[in-house]
Amino acid sequence: MKKKILITMLTVSLLMPVMTGCGADNRNSDEVQKETVKDVSEMVHMENAAAVKELMDAAYAKVTQDMLPAALDTNEMDTADMDAVTYNTGLNDLTGIDNIILSESMMNAVAYSAVYLITNDEADASATRDKLMDSVDPAKWICTSAEKQAAVLIGKDVFFVMGRSDTVDAVMSAVIEEAKSRNFSVSETVERVNEI
Repeated sequence: MKKKILITMLTVSLLMPVMTGCGADNRNSDEVQKETVKDVSEMVHMENAAAVKELMDAAYAKVTQDMLPAALDTNEMDTADMDAVTYNTGLNDLTGIDNIILSESMMNAVAYSAVYLITNDEADASATRDKLMDSVDPAKWICTSAEKQAAVLIGKDVFFVMGRSDTVDAVMSAVIEEAKSRNFSVSETVERVNEI
């Protein structure tokens, strides 16, 4: 009899931590989930051109090679060169814009261009996005034109891309995915199909 009591007590003592562990966290699943959701409202601007280039490289890696130009070059533009800024963006006023990062085909005959505008706290990001969409020249290349153009707000920065329709869709999707993975909010996409 003593042996049975001893075995029962030993079994209960071994099972006690397992049984109490199941109910140790008394919070409901909504409370636990709120703690794991990251606050995206704090991420409003890319830190610098290098961070944008890293985002673009990661996005391009998600796009099949046949969708992209054979050779892409992504670099920070010299904002003091207003002729180049206007040619590539259509913008002639850089109020609220700290940096412009341009990603284009190294071959002039390929209609592809992506522009990332790092804004500052003075910027009206929505107005800047709309101005870029309205001002950019989709036929800026010598012998070709962009079929489609699209833009979004990433935090309070602006991302714009133009080129073949399928390329624009693929690049935009990949950039949005990469931006969200970096805790940026992303606006609805504004799009325009151009007559060629």
